[in-house]
Amino acid sequence: GIASVDLRHKASERMEGSIGKLFPSIEARITDDQLIVRGKTCFCAQYRRGTRIPHDPQSWFNTEDCISVSGEYLFFSGRKDEMLNSENGERISPAAIEAAFGCPQISQLCVLSMLNEKGKNEAALIVEPKQYNAYALGLLSKQLYEKNDSLPSSYRVGRILFSQNPLPLASTMKVQVSAIRKQLEDGSMQLFEA
Repeated sequence: GIASVDLRHKASERMEGSIGKLFPSIEARITDDQLIVRGKTCFCAQYRRGTRIPHDPQSWFNTEDCISVSGEYLFFSGRKDEMLNSENGERISPAAIEAAFGCPQISQLCVLSMLNEKGKNEAALIVEPKQYNAYALGLLSKQLYEKNDSLPSSYRVGRILFSQNPLPLASTMKVQVSAIRKQLEDGSMQLFEA
């Protein structure tokens, strides 16, 4: 909502996934797939840890939103800090990978970048299964690995992990990746290989 909103009347047009045309009061440029904006309707301050930090609306602001453009319409693909580098170097939104793995046996799931045993970052799928008995976990593991093998290489994950804890959710019912990272760092989240 910082730079655009889709105001078209037809639902079929709004369902194309666009976030709309750029507001006329905003100047924008896209650098490294990220939206950078300035203009009189941009924000004039932000708060960080309770401190007000002024912002000149005429200076450029990197939204860190990854954007593509088709005609006059903008399309959001994810946040810079959430994007993953695939094996072929392509930047992929975790949501696109997550959509490929959803199934009825899963309560929640998320994809994030994690260090593997060689110290290299790779995409990992973290799953909160609905059932934890050995038979259900075995079937789910098989299904997830088969799905992973059938995906294009840019959408494959390097690891599939089951969580013994419920995955933390935001008020929007979306898994909070930042909370998972914190729990992994402090050791309060227990994961095991599928």
